[in-house]
Amino acid sequence: DSLADAPLAATDILPLTDETEQYLAAFAAKGFVSDEARPCILQRDACILPILDTIESAFLQSCERLADKWFAIMKDSPSIPAGDLVCLLLRIEGTPHFAAMKLNHKPGYLYLYENAGGRLSRCENMLPATGKPDEALYVELSREHATTVLEKKYDIDGKKAAYLAREFA
Repeated sequence: DSLADAPLAATDILPLTDETEQYLAAFAAKGFVSDEARPCILQRDACILPILDTIESAFLQSCERLADKWFAIMKDSPSIPAGDLVCLLLRIEGTPHFAAMKLNHKPGYLYLYENAGGRLSRCENMLPATGKPDEALYVELSREHATTVLEKKYDIDGKKAAYLAREFA
């Protein structure tokens, strides 16, 4: 939320049902194989490396540090739309990966049932129902940390630019 002073972070790991696991897996898979996704080489001083060092032992805290960094970038660049950051540990082609996917909020309508009737209510912060993440980092959990990035260009400091690889790799 661009009006917030800090990101709203989960205090617990999301319990997965079959449905939510399929939802997140579909987004992760579509983003990873997207024509827009490209390989990215992590630099020795990449800010994501210390986060990756603790991703398996302190998942929530590591994801919160990543969300703080992402949020700071978004606060400095208001053209980057609000969204939810979803962090996952998953296997891609049999190899363990960490994925950080940003799902931009979309406006939509909810049907709210009340007593004997219902009403439509506009909601500005709906997650997309299908598709690929708007932006994502996929990092192989190996010594090499092979990375794939899916990024978009936004107006940053008066120029259209992508920021994920620049800021995190």
